[in-house]
Amino acid sequence: FALIGGLFRIFFNWVEQGKIKDNIEKQSLKSELALLKYQINPHFLFNSLNNIDSLIQEDSRKASLALNRLSELMRYMIYDSEHDKVHLEKEIEYVKNYISIQKLRVKNEQNIDFEVKGNMENITIAPMIFIAFVENAFKHSSLKNEKNKINIRLSINNSLIEFTCI
Repeated sequence: FALIGGLFRIFFNWVEQGKIKDNIEKQSLKSELALLKYQINPHFLFNSLNNIDSLIQEDSRKASLALNRLSELMRYMIYDSEHDKVHLEKEIEYVKNYISIQKLRVKNEQNIDFEVKGNMENITIAPMIFIAFVENAFKHSSLKNEKNKINIRLSINNSLIEFTCI
């Protein structure tokens, strides 16, 4: 009986150690994800605030709208994106807000096109999945040149989502 009892203790210790290891790995992944979500590009934030500041004298209604969009952008980044999944509508609204803030710094808004097609009801996705592509499009394009454009397309067909950012 002592041998069987010893084997059971070894087995239970092994199982317990596995649970502890899994917990540590999960906590580590959650911490890494939280750090990524809370990384706000200071350059974007400062530029946005400066653009809004310059709008205050020029068009206070437009400045107020831009400030509200920036607030919604920050709220989504800090609160909504902490979940594993978000509704596609919220993610699209986040991208729209980001684009509207970026439009403040360009002269020709017609060179930025964002189109969504299909039914997005009841579709959930990982948060902030599209924004890296959109940020890169703005970062690496020169919209000062009239010929350059940013085209972003999101097409939903049943549960298939097709995203293109050029």
